Amino acid sequence: MPRDLSVDPFSSPAEQALGGQQLAMTFEPYQSNEEPPPLPKPRPKPKGTETAGDVPAQPPRTKNFNAAVDKLKLNEQEQFLYNMHLQNLAAGGVPNQGKTSTLFATTVEIDGRTYVIPTVWHSQIVTPDQAVQNARAVGIQNFPNYGSEAEAEARYQGMHDFMEKDLMPPAGMTPDGAAALGAGAY
Repeated sequence: MPRDLSVDPFSSPAEQALGGQQLAMTFEPYQSNEEPPPLPKPRPKPKGTETAGDVPAQPPRTKNFNAAVDKLKLNEQEQFLYNMHLQNLAAGGVPNQGKTSTLFATTVEIDGRTYVIPTVWHSQIVTPDQAVQNARAVGIQNFPNYGSEAEAEARYQGMHDFMEKDLMPPAGMTPDGAAALGAGAY
């Protein structure tokens, strides 16, 4: 069927039905003294569809997180890294040589600073190069960085000691139950 070129192709179907006459429309902004309804909570992405820049919402804090913040005086970037551990732990971690890894951290030098970044991303261990790409996608400034490799390793080890406690079985669990959890690796 040939198209009628006398009608503006960008007009609405209602305007086209009126022979191209423009409809008089006004817009009144919504005004109310009432609170707007809350926005719906975002649905989690199906597993396997995440992108490197996707960082899940912060998981609930643990007593070990709070203790690490208090004892080690964790800065914002260190807390960000610890939260990634908690997110990966909540997702089940990654089996790694009979244990569970939640960060499997590595260090990388960028612009004279040593960054501590995870190699566990979206329930899998990635190469150090991919980990750097993922960290850059999230924002490398969000990760802890230090003046030297030794300082980075020492600081991360202090955090690791608290993170490892997050993998410990609850009191009263048998050693067999703890082994089934794969407690111990980062």
